[in-house]
Parts: sequence; structure tokens; C-alpha cells
Amino acid sequence: MTSTRIGPQWTCNCAANARSSPEVVHPGLTVTERTPALVAGLAATNGISEEQARARLENGVTIGRLVTAAEVADVVAFLASPRSVADNGDAIAVGGGSRGSIYY
Repeated sequence: MTSTRIGPQWTCNCAANARSSPEVVHPGLTVTERTPALVAGLAATNGISEEQARARLENGVTIGRLVTAAEVADVVAFLASPRSVADNGDAIAVGGGSRGSIYY
């Protein structure tokens, strides 16, 4: 299995599983080491606290919080496994229900 980052999209080439075709994972806003700087910038731009800025980001997500990189990785690992045989060439949104996710 190989994974390639292309902008906001992650593609998973599941060549090891001949029954599956490649999938596209759209992670939405994901908590990474860059998230604190994003939150601080949003707070400064809007004249609000960092807590308020983070709350604004989280309010736009159905699950009420931002998705972690580990959660996105779990989906990619599943798609690379033989258990994902029912998924063939699908675009999967992994943003916790965030508005603005990319759907095809």
C-alpha cells in the first residue's frame, strides 16, 4: 500500500488488495501540529480568545470537535485492508461532518 498527499486530498493505492480500486480520502480540518497556529491566527484576526476561535471551528463540525490525524489514519488503514472490499473507487469524507467537505 502506498499513500500520497495531494493538497487536501489523500489517495490510497490499494494495489495489494486486487479486489479494491483506489479510494480518495478528504479529511477536512484535522488536528495536527499546525492547529495551534491556525487557532491563534483566527483569534487574532477576529479579536477573540483562542478558546473562542477553537469553539468556532468545532461548532462547524457535526461531532462537536475537530478530527485527529489518527482518526483519518484509521480510515485509510481500513480502506487498505481486505475488509474494505465493498468500497471501490469512492471518495470518503473524514471530517466529522464538517461543513464544506468535498463530495463527488
